[in-house]
Amino acid sequence: MAGRFEVVNTMNTRRKWLGGGVLAITLMGLLWAVRSPQGPALADEPHPASGVASWFKAASGNAPPAQDVPAFNTGLEDLPPSLQGTEVDGELREDAQGRLVVTLGVRKLFDYFLSTRGEQTDVTLIARIRAYINSHLRPAAATQAQALLDSYLRYLQQLDAMGRPSGGDAVAALTQRLLALERLRAASFSPEVVLAFFGDDRAYDHYTVDKLTVMADASLTGPQKAARIQAIRQSLPAELREQLDAAEQVQTLDQLTAQWTKRGGPPAELRRIRENLVGRDAADRLEALDLEEAAWNVRVSEHMQARARILSDGTLSESTRREQLQALRAAQFNGPDRLRIEALERMVDVTTKGS
Repeated sequence: MAGRFEVVNTMNTRRKWLGGGVLAITLMGLLWAVRSPQGPALADEPHPASGVASWFKAASGNAPPAQDVPAFNTGLEDLPPSLQGTEVDGELREDAQGRLVVTLGVRKLFDYFLSTRGEQTDVTLIARIRAYINSHLRPAAATQAQALLDSYLRYLQQLDAMGRPSGGDAVAALTQRLLALERLRAASFSPEVVLAFFGDDRAYDHYTVDKLTVMADASLTGPQKAARIQAIRQSLPAELREQLDAAEQVQTLDQLTAQWTKRGGPPAELRRIRENLVGRDAADRLEALDLEEAAWNVRVSEHMQARARILSDGTLSESTRREQLQALRAAQFNGPDRLRIEALERMVDVTTKGS
């Protein structure tokens, strides 16, 4: 699900105008560290080839005179390295009357090609998309797709020009950003296109803002937060809910557990948090893992203490010390546990030497 809040993902600058922040732990850094307050140059101002404004010029037929527009037959000739060996993402379809069928696949197709920005000139990039459209659709549908591409490029430019929300409240700033984003989409596309292109994004974005609102509510207990977040999650469309993988749920549980730990909450409260968020069976498994981890930590602590006594015994020769350490390790650990304790020993030795 690309395009969450259409923000610059600083870990993948090649897709900076396509969005991609999944609103996880680093959300605020992705949202507000995206651009200078002044914004990009306007479309009629001089602008380097890497700017969004140059996309608008290319899409409007006002490409800089120094750049020749390549002639493509299908748009798939001499693909940039990042697309070589890949299948084209997205789709272009016509209905029985020869009109373009607007789906999320159309946006995915645009994004598939636009993700190569920086590997080729913007003029080449736009010409490639146009050629692909013309080679896959009959004239009437192709004209509709070309117009939709123009609207999408203008949308991306206006998206970049959106200013940063003011104020220090994170949730309020996100809400303000989401409202501005929805206004821009409504002004850029018909309701049918907005639903097709951004329907899943809108549902996910509202889920994320609602979840952050719950997480920031100091009046709620941990179990209450878990229950409300789970209820919000269940209100999502089934397909989107399935796409939210276990990692997202684990992340939420980790955040609630961290809050519980910071407060020094009782074990019963942690149990309720887990049950409300992931269910009774999963809570049982997590408690079993807690017990295993606690038992392991006790074993490691006792082993390290015994090992430290051997290492600090100045009466032992080096060979005797090695033999005793090996015997100690063999007596307490075997199989995978042996590998784990050896790794921990190396970490302790490195830390000790470093200090």
